[in-house]
Amino acid sequence: MGFVLLAVIVGVFSVVQSLAVFFATLNPLEGLSAIRTMGTTYWSAMGVYTAVAIAEAVLVFVLGLIPVAGKFLGAFVQSYTYLAIGCLLGFAVFKKAPELGLD
Repeated sequence: MGFVLLAVIVGVFSVVQSLAVFFATLNPLEGLSAIRTMGTTYWSAMGVYTAVAIAEAVLVFVLGLIPVAGKFLGAFVQSYTYLAIGCLLGFAVFKKAPELGLD
């Protein structure tokens, strides 16, 4: 009976915690606070993100003009771009982790 009660308490706690995290991510004030805390690191990451996204769009468009292989090559370019952007944003957050309270 004790294990069942423990499982119910842990289950309820997990659901409540998940909901709290979910609603915290929807709060625009939290995002603005993170931008303010990250300062120039955020804006430099945003600039690099924009440059990579524009280069990816142009390259995929040009590759799309190639009949068959273009779509295949474009998919590789998009996959690499998503990985590069993920690494970029992850590094920016890692760099400011102490200021954001994530360490």
